[in-house]
Amino acid sequence: MKNLGKTLKEIVNDKSIPQEIQDYLGFLNIETSFEEYGDDIEDVFGGYFYLCETPEDLKAVKTTTEGEKGYLSIYDIADSFDQCDWIENCRPERIEGNKNFVVVLLCSSNAGGNTFFIPKELVTENVLKSIELTKQMWSSPGDECVDNA
Repeated sequence: MKNLGKTLKEIVNDKSIPQEIQDYLGFLNIETSFEEYGDDIEDVFGGYFYLCETPEDLKAVKTTTEGEKGYLSIYDIADSFDQCDWIENCRPERIEGNKNFVVVLLCSSNAGGNTFFIPKELVTENVLKSIELTKQMWSSPGDECVDNA
């Protein structure tokens, strides 16, 4: 698993980060956050940004479901999150067809938490089910939950 950087400056200057993720982080106004709040990612967002690179990396994406040895991961079980959707759906100006990454966030504090980017090659049934569970959790009764899959 790749930590995309411990500081905002590292992330903004890292040209190896895929463009879709750079665009998403730009949507979060990461450069303004840097000027306004400081340079440490954890201080600003309550966690770090990670790019999953292997199926084993999904074990680091913890859910709210407890098992015998602590919290289960999205590798083991589907669950709802604070955010879990294709990157194209996580911005006001959607980019149709941009289903290269799923973004997963489970807030662990008032500041936020770790954010994971899962490439489509690593998306499992648990990840797809988690997208649906997250939509259900955040929709109000009577709201239509649009499936863009």
